[in-house]
Amino acid sequence: MRARSFTMVEMVIVIVIIGILTIMAFPRIDVFRLLKFQGAGKKILSDIRYAQSVAVLNHLYTGIQFLPNSALPGSNVYSVYFCNNTPCIPVTAANWPPMIDPLSRANMAVNYANDPQFKGISINSAAFGSSNMLVFNTDGAPVDAVSNVVLTGNGSVVLNYSGETISVSVAAKSGKVYVSKSF
Repeated sequence: MRARSFTMVEMVIVIVIIGILTIMAFPRIDVFRLLKFQGAGKKILSDIRYAQSVAVLNHLYTGIQFLPNSALPGSNVYSVYFCNNTPCIPVTAANWPPMIDPLSRANMAVNYANDPQFKGISINSAAFGSSNMLVFNTDGAPVDAVSNVVLTGNGSVVLNYSGETISVSVAAKSGKVYVSKSF
């Protein structure tokens, strides 16, 4: 009985097939990276809309505190709160307990530094009037967290991931939330 082995032609064909499959799979890996980043933008968008709808439906103030990425511990996170006592403005910790996430039943907070789903994504900046806290009044309009005046300019939070950015913006007066991206 003769021993069977691969010929040089068969080996070259297998290597070429593996190379073609690798080239075809590489763009798909990049797509997963973009999907992760877009998911982070949509998560912020949906959390902002949820806080706004809770403000209108329950006739109370809600807010989202964004802590942009920095060298300080506790940065690169955002948390959602509601006002349980008047006065709501200026914002104090006693009047603003954390809002509960309807799905997880935990505090509504996303920590980009520790969350494996969003690892590597950072909050570059957040500006809503004179602070980095987005506050909705009982009508669902964005107001300044310090003065309680309806915002006259749009506010936004900017995410960064691998040199690309997504900006989630909130329109002044109306509170319309939308995503603008730069890929």
